[in-house]
Amino acid sequence: MKKPVIFLPLIALTLAVILYVWLGDSSERVLVPADLEFPQGSNHSSSVFENGVISLAQKDGSTQTISGSFSVSDTEQLDENFYRLFEAETSVEASQYDIYYDEIGATLLIALHSEPISIARENAVQALERKLSVTRSALCSFDVMVLTNSYVNAYHAGADLGVPGCPGAVVLE
Repeated sequence: MKKPVIFLPLIALTLAVILYVWLGDSSERVLVPADLEFPQGSNHSSSVFENGVISLAQKDGSTQTISGSFSVSDTEQLDENFYRLFEAETSVEASQYDIYYDEIGATLLIALHSEPISIARENAVQALERKLSVTRSALCSFDVMVLTNSYVNAYHAGADLGVPGCPGAVVLE
């Protein structure tokens, strides 16, 4: 009869630890798996960017149409409404990140693939500014998530790092 009494505190402690890890301090984190692997594409064609125009959600809830420097050759359709944007010229900087566009949510996701993530993030944001033909302050108004996974940086994995220089962005050294 004493064995169940011993296991009850252990079970309660285990559940408390699991709940703390799961619910913890979520003010700085988004619920994205820390080991998230970002899609690496297939050879589908894209028609969303044929005219160089996309819609982007703004942080205030509205949507804005952007005429950027997009072309079908600069995009890759990964899923029905999910695209990878890339620069026509391949560079070392471009291998540090991927930029994704979710057509349904009209949102952008920057996935950082290499350390130092501060440099990868800055290079990605500069590329996005060129693609959208917008300034940094204008980019701050759009719904843009900047993420990395635990293979790249365990400390910042799953956190929305934000666009550098924008309110709420994580300061990286």
